[in-house]
Amino acid sequence: MAFVGASPKPRIAGQKELAGKVNYFLGNDPAKWRTNVPIYAAVRYEGLYPGIDLVYYGNNRQLEYDLVVAPGADPSQIALTFEGADRLEIDANGDLVLHTAVGTIHQRRPIVYQQTNGIRSEVAGAYVLRGGNDIGFQVAAFDGSRPLIIDPVLAYSTLLGGSGWDAGYDIVVDAGGNAYVTGFAGSTDFPTTPGAFQTALLSGPYYSAFVTKLNPTGSGLVYSTYLGGSGGEAGHAIAVDAAGHAYVTGATGSPDFPTTLGAFQTVFSSGHYYNAFVTKLNPNGSGLIYSTYLGGSGYDAGFRITVDAAGNAYVTGTSGSTDFPTTLGAFQTAHSPFNPRCEQLSICFDAFVTKLNPIGSALVYSTYLGGSELEMGNAIAVDAAGSAYVTGYTYSMDFPTTPGAFHPAPGVVADAFVTKLNLDGSGLAYSTYLGGSGGDAGYAIAVDAGGNAYVTGSTGSVNFPTTPGAFQPVHGSYYWFLWLTLCTRPTSAARTRMGAAVSLSMRKETST
Repeated sequence: MAFVGASPKPRIAGQKELAGKVNYFLGNDPAKWRTNVPIYAAVRYEGLYPGIDLVYYGNNRQLEYDLVVAPGADPSQIALTFEGADRLEIDANGDLVLHTAVGTIHQRRPIVYQQTNGIRSEVAGAYVLRGGNDIGFQVAAFDGSRPLIIDPVLAYSTLLGGSGWDAGYDIVVDAGGNAYVTGFAGSTDFPTTPGAFQTALLSGPYYSAFVTKLNPTGSGLVYSTYLGGSGGEAGHAIAVDAAGHAYVTGATGSPDFPTTLGAFQTVFSSGHYYNAFVTKLNPNGSGLIYSTYLGGSGYDAGFRITVDAAGNAYVTGTSGSTDFPTTLGAFQTAHSPFNPRCEQLSICFDAFVTKLNPIGSALVYSTYLGGSELEMGNAIAVDAAGSAYVTGYTYSMDFPTTPGAFHPAPGVVADAFVTKLNLDGSGLAYSTYLGGSGGDAGYAIAVDAGGNAYVTGSTGSVNFPTTPGAFQPVHGSYYWFLWLTLCTRPTSAARTRMGAAVSLSMRKETST
């Protein structure tokens, strides 16, 4: 998102200084270190347009912004552009809809108002399409002698938890706007709903996974349930199908984790370690369609899950088990041999990729994916044909890559990897390292209808591969990256780094 025609050098000022200071020790050059840096509740860009300021501020852990129009200034000056969108539209509710190659993004209708003596008076306002990917704001008659505030507001923001330590790890939204959240709960009073599958915390001093479905306005819980046994667990990832079934994966240390009759693995096999689990809930959260352990005698955890149109669940994560369940004919049926270094550091883990059938009774395929050191499968996506795409990171010099891959050789530290499996999991359509001489990791992946894979993650490499004309081809400190492979081929089409801190460039782009 960028502001079109805005001042390239607005005056930037902190507002409402908060208690505490921040120190930045970046790199080994003391001249670049900054100490005792004040922190503020808001940052104001003065004179973004003549008479119009931009104010960034935090709201319940969300970054929001207001456009403040001074008396006598013209709000029609404001124009925003959204680079990377295929097209924009304004729906029947007045919300802005951005159509992209990997899905749609909704920005709620703006709230426009003026204040007198602390009393807010709403002014009618709406988005206006200005051609291409540009939009502006249409504002009804207002009092030109008072400031006007335009607030592109969040749909909602809410806390979710009890009196203990609770954390959300993943969220997904269905076609109706319902949000599904999973994570872990240490609160005995974590909010659950009557009739939910498990309304009490069973894990004593440990944490339990939870699954919560919020309505589209965030004003109430459709359902909310614990999901666990006596040994502790966490829900790491969640997916939802067209019928409203939630699919959850994570890790459990409970020998009594809830499993279902006929599920693939109903017995805990990890002793004092953890098994991964895969659970499918019914649409109202009152019961389990299926629930299964997924693991061997070592430490195993599911980190990401997705589901195809037929209801098959695809899971990736990490396995330290030499007896993790694999299938006959799968790409890699044995854990990579442990080398002395990974054994010494206790990091002999392979990634895994597992596809379960729609009723959770059997594995369609299951394979390790790794070399002789550490791998983590952090994210998975599936295309319309049923091919799985996986990303994560590897420390192995012998991670499996394919001939003609974009980056067949490893870097110096850790590399991200991007792998596409064939339909039956017996081989790799392509597999490549992705990184430079520093530490790199892939954390999320998506695939479009054309088979292009989009990857994001972090990079510590000054020589991470980027392309001419990319948004940010030069490394700063420790950065996020975006990477695209074209048309299922393991060659790079577009790659860019994105800073981890908020930056503002007029007309160029605003990124986080």
